[in-house]
Amino acid sequence: MPYATPSPYPLPQSGGGDVATNLDPSAPTRHVARMSDHVPPELDMRADGTFRLPPQPPRPPLLTRIFIWAVVIAVITGGLAAAAFALWLALILVPVALLAGVIAWLAFRFQLWRARGSVSSQRDVWRR
Repeated sequence: MPYATPSPYPLPQSGGGDVATNLDPSAPTRHVARMSDHVPPELDMRADGTFRLPPQPPRPPLLTRIFIWAVVIAVITGGLAAAAFALWLALILVPVALLAGVIAWLAFRFQLWRARGSVSSQRDVWRR
């Protein structure tokens, strides 16, 4: 073989120099480490070309559905009770706030009445 030229890409000589051992590199150098265990979905096609729908998931038992509705109704009722309590508290505070306003107005008028009496005893520069 005098006419054979050496290849610029020599084959690696691992494992006894057999070419077949170099076709499957070791696991860390592979592009895809392993196949996925995911099972692809199964498509059921009928003879007319339409697909069969997947089965519906089973409904929960009757007692579970009743319990879920009872919890929903209890939460709604609790919210309404809290709103009713807040409204009741606000309506109770309205007369208290009005009474406090009237008392403050009366105290202000009383202070004005007392101040007018002490000022009127002094001589008024602007009046004759």
